[in-house]
Amino acid sequence: MSWKTVVCAVIGIVIALLTGQESFASEENAVIIGLKRPEGLFAQGLGKALEAKITKSGGRVEYAYKLIDAVAARLTGEALRELAADPNVRYIVPDAVVYTPERLTGSPVPHTAAAELSATATPVELYSWGIERIRAPAVHRADYSRALFTSGVSLGLLLALGLVGVSAISLRNRRFQKLGLLVAILVVGVGILGGCTSVIVLPHPGILGEGIEVALLDTGVDLGHPDLKGNIVGGIDFVNGDDEPQDDNGHGTGVAGILAAAENGQGLVGVAPKVGIWSVKMLGQDEQGSISDLIRGIEWALDRGVEIINMSLGTPENNPALREAIIAAYQAGVLLVAAAGNKGSQVLFPAAYPEVIAVAASDKNDQRAWFSNMGPEVELTAPGTDLLSTGLTGQYQIVNGTSFSVPHVSGVAALLFSLGIRDATQVRQRLDQTAEDLGLTLTAQGYGLVDAKRAVLGEP
Repeated sequence: MSWKTVVCAVIGIVIALLTGQESFASEENAVIIGLKRPEGLFAQGLGKALEAKITKSGGRVEYAYKLIDAVAARLTGEALRELAADPNVRYIVPDAVVYTPERLTGSPVPHTAAAELSATATPVELYSWGIERIRAPAVHRADYSRALFTSGVSLGLLLALGLVGVSAISLRNRRFQKLGLLVAILVVGVGILGGCTSVIVLPHPGILGEGIEVALLDTGVDLGHPDLKGNIVGGIDFVNGDDEPQDDNGHGTGVAGILAAAENGQGLVGVAPKVGIWSVKMLGQDEQGSISDLIRGIEWALDRGVEIINMSLGTPENNPALREAIIAAYQAGVLLVAAAGNKGSQVLFPAAYPEVIAVAASDKNDQRAWFSNMGPEVELTAPGTDLLSTGLTGQYQIVNGTSFSVPHVSGVAALLFSLGIRDATQVRQRLDQTAEDLGLTLTAQGYGLVDAKRAVLGEP
């Protein structure tokens, strides 16, 4: 072997070590692979062939999505190169990290323990200043009524009821006699009060979000918290791989409290105190997770038929797989709400996508919270500083950040859905059209501060 050959070999090894080529070939890379959309049996064959190719090269498929034509996988560098040339592959992108805005940017006091605000010390049924500011309590106390009978059909229905009542009174069975007498009295009373155009009015205790379900994609929820446990419908934990999305951080519990702390005679009241919560734990104790799990969370929530998906998280990266999942969820008719971010710069994804309501934060003086991100994507603003909310182990905490602005908007949206507006696009338009102009720039406030009273009750 000549000295030139030895020198060349040494140089090659040094270059390989410096560039990491050897480790790149064997190291696993978390990616999301977008596939072309085949039809019928060919689709099944393509999926199996792709998985076989990945496995053969030392990688593995982590999850095959139903929502989008993609799979999450771990690949070696060799497999990456092979699949990049595969005509059935549309893209291969890194499975990037998503964070809570508070974890990502280190904004001030994202969520701190408030031991002095224990269940025994907290005033009964306290509203956080933010919930008061968006005028949600006015909606909770609203006296609604619903007409069962109107003019036109009223006369025929009343006559029919009258006949039933008279017939029942003539029966010997006392139970039917009492029922017939009640119906007859009701009919007569209605006739006296208003004749043919009378209505029977049933009082409504207020709009509280009843019957509406929201998916919280976050660090989980304190499942035993007295202000939350009655509203938790169910959930899943992608971090630990089980069905108990117990919060081990406090972030998700803080979001849940602003959204749906129950009206139960103790603690706090949320924006929509009767809304159902599906807790999707896809962020760990360190407040970070993956785009692949975020997409899985969206898919899982859609399978549960939720009306709203609350995403108090984000990433600075525009990921095509996430983009496809957001479009699919939007087309499925779900209202998507996400945090603008806390760095004072460009809006994070997925909030920056046009299908998502990007929520910025305001302070107690109706100014932009100094950490709140800005940009043309900002659609609505909500309180985001010094907010009292629920915490771990049944306690309470003070929270800050656009993460906690998001549930104010999701909560008002839930109130609108429970009012009877079933179309997500109409709900979104109503939120935008009734927002309060704070006099800030459009990039800071969007349409303005979300206003529950104006949106739900139509009152100034």
